[in-house]
Amino acid sequence: MQKKQPFNIYLQLIFFSNLFPIYCVYKYGWTFFEVLWLYIVEAVILIIYDAARLLAAQVNKRHHNFKLAKAVMTVKLIIRRLLIILFYSIFAIVFIGLLANKGANNFLQIAQTIGFQNQMFNYALLSFFVTQYYRYAFNYIANDLYLREAPESYNHTITATSLVLHVVIVLGTVGNAFLNKENNYDANKMILVIFIVVKTIAAFVQYQFTKSETQYNQKQIYI
Repeated sequence: MQKKQPFNIYLQLIFFSNLFPIYCVYKYGWTFFEVLWLYIVEAVILIIYDAARLLAAQVNKRHHNFKLAKAVMTVKLIIRRLLIILFYSIFAIVFIGLLANKGANNFLQIAQTIGFQNQMFNYALLSFFVTQYYRYAFNYIANDLYLREAPESYNHTITATSLVLHVVIVLGTVGNAFLNKENNYDANKMILVIFIVVKTIAAFVQYQFTKSETQYNQKQIYI
């Protein structure tokens, strides 16, 4: 009898959260700005997730006041990462949101997205939040990984996950500038979908390097 394989909820969440924007592109006419802004806010969620992992890590290598050292590392990590996100945010709003999407309706749509008044954008953002929350709660805490890790393991300005996002944001910005030279909505939409798929593949590749997080987890769901 063939052994049943564990149902990897985290992997399914990765695929759903990354591919959901394709539905929004076709159903709600999302542009590069909505997608890139989603990835920028996802990067903020990753900062929160990495800061939580740093604070929860229990392996003390050299600190006399372990809690204070973790708090200082966390504050510095958040500041460094937020400064990078701030640069991307200004660039995205000015050069993609305002200059590339002229018109009152476009400006209103951009303002609604930035102000979290875009319902589908909020749903997409929620899916990323749930994905990272699941990773933290089950792969990190319930899996006792925090008991085997030092805070220094997460004190990095650039991580593999954030690097994927940075590359995607930069390439998306360049791609958007190129696409705006052609007033072809269908072609632009198709290239935007390809862009989302490539980002999804990158997220899956990055998952392959971190799936060892679940190797100690005994609370698997089987199908």
